[in-house]
Amino acid sequence: MCLIKKHKSELFSLIQEDAINTCEEDVSSIDILENKVLRYRNIEDLFIFNLVDDLNQKKINIKFHNLFLRYISSNTNALKLIEADLLATFMRDPACKNHYDPILFFKGYKALQLHRLGHWLWNKKEFFSALAIQSFMSDLYQVDIHPSCVIGSGIMIDHATRLVIGERVVIGDNVSLLHSVTILAPKAEDLTVIEDDVLVSAGASIIGNINIKRGAKVGAGSLVIENVSEGSTVVGVPSHQL
Repeated sequence: MCLIKKHKSELFSLIQEDAINTCEEDVSSIDILENKVLRYRNIEDLFIFNLVDDLNQKKINIKFHNLFLRYISSNTNALKLIEADLLATFMRDPACKNHYDPILFFKGYKALQLHRLGHWLWNKKEFFSALAIQSFMSDLYQVDIHPSCVIGSGIMIDHATRLVIGERVVIGDNVSLLHSVTILAPKAEDLTVIEDDVLVSAGASIIGNINIKRGAKVGAGSLVIENVSEGSTVVGVPSHQL
């Protein structure tokens, strides 16, 4: 039996408060929110059971619940990352009106948490399971992130469809990624680095042994093949600085 020290976080209280308010405002939501939010007593169970429910609908024969319990119980940062990504989505995505929205409805958030599980397995050299999770993520959410990719805290992935992040990529903290973004390091010796506080807009491609410096913005549909300086904005194909 895998034991997790349960705690009732401030974020969990906000999630429950939002769910109660929604039930009062919209009676059609009561059954769903009671089943998916209000029945739980901590954020760990709320998170695990809702994400595993998505996976179970695909009839995937892997004990994901046990995997998530292992991940959270043996990784001191796991819960912090789950909460930081949720708060980043709530604060930076204008379509996110409730603290429970990312867990229930936003596939970018869900895919990112699956990646975090896969990355943990990859670092433990459980490569088969890690790659299986990458495949399930792609099938479920149309998001493809290689499990070796390093991703920081407080990440928002908005819309998410057709997001592709390759094997030799490092992404910092508080980064925002929109849909149809591609980030790849094609050569074995390459490393693509996205530093903290970067925004990568819809349809942008970042390809090669390059560094996108802190606070930079990459415009929609841009092709970035050279380094981008700190705080700058680049657009175009190939990209150029505004």
